[in-house]
Amino acid sequence: MSCPWDTTLRSADGCLFCGAHGLIVCGRCGVDYSDLDDVDEDPIEGRLRAREEYEDDVDRAGSLDIERLDPIRHIEMSIGRDHLFPADIAHKAHPPSTRFIRVDDPKSFLIYTSGACFGKGQAEPKAGWAFIFGPQERNTTSAVRERLEYEGPLGDLTNPTSNRPELRAIISALRYRNWASEGFTTLTLATDSEYVVKGATEWIRAWLQRG
Repeated sequence: MSCPWDTTLRSADGCLFCGAHGLIVCGRCGVDYSDLDDVDEDPIEGRLRAREEYEDDVDRAGSLDIERLDPIRHIEMSIGRDHLFPADIAHKAHPPSTRFIRVDDPKSFLIYTSGACFGKGQAEPKAGWAFIFGPQERNTTSAVRERLEYEGPLGDLTNPTSNRPELRAIISALRYRNWASEGFTTLTLATDSEYVVKGATEWIRAWLQRG
């Protein structure tokens, strides 16, 4: 069963929810309203802020926002706990590099991803994302982290939400390089985002049906 968008309701405190089941995140309908109440407009002028204004904020903050969000540090807390994907050498990589390779399948490996949003729901939220595809070793690049862009994939300007950096981290990990050229046929993504996991495994069918 799927519920049309016109069954969306708003609670007394302004939160949107699925009218069919009364849920903010409804797997049966494939909807997630948890981020739709974030502040997307300038509180003074009531408009989306121009990219130049956001760049000014970033210039003032420097790397502070990423350091405070620190998705890399969050990921590193989990690395090493999973013995299913121990660190091993990917011999077909150029040059051969250390990856998190499945213990019983040398063609399967793991990438840790994470995203975080600071100041969600406020006028000046900022977000960062990161992924780690190998152990942190000297003189090697095995992690990528960046601040989340304010421009979406369709060119629209929008403020960060908690889900966007999680999705951005995964998209970036998939596009970072041709992993198949390193001899891998299966990539496992480790994420703590329920939205990403359920979206990819449960809700995607309903999303596709709605177009």
